[in-house]
Amino acid sequence: MKHLDVIEVYDRGLGDFEALSPDERDFFVAHNLDLWYEMEGSFEDYFLSGSYEAQINWLADTLQRIGDHASLTILGQLRVLTWDQRDDLADLSGSFYDIREPRWRLLEQYLHQQAVAIAW
Repeated sequence: MKHLDVIEVYDRGLGDFEALSPDERDFFVAHNLDLWYEMEGSFEDYFLSGSYEAQINWLADTLQRIGDHASLTILGQLRVLTWDQRDDLADLSGSFYDIREPRWRLLEQYLHQQAVAIAW
């Protein structure tokens, strides 16, 4: 079984997202967005800056693969909002963050099926 070291994978992902393996990217996109919300209280800059398209696209694929339709639905709503809709984006950010526990269960189950474990 491969073990993903949280800090090591996160640091590498911040430096070069494309250099991560697919399973590392799956972990990184979920963890990064959680941390972003915890630091900023919303995903406004994350989604509206245009700087994180690769990560957002990967997150959508990850949510689809793990079968997290609730998170995928909210992500789809977040992706189409504009700066004029910042209040809606803040509300949806909270909704996405609030359902992180089932998302992590699904992600950890999926990774386990791939012989990968997260070393918290």
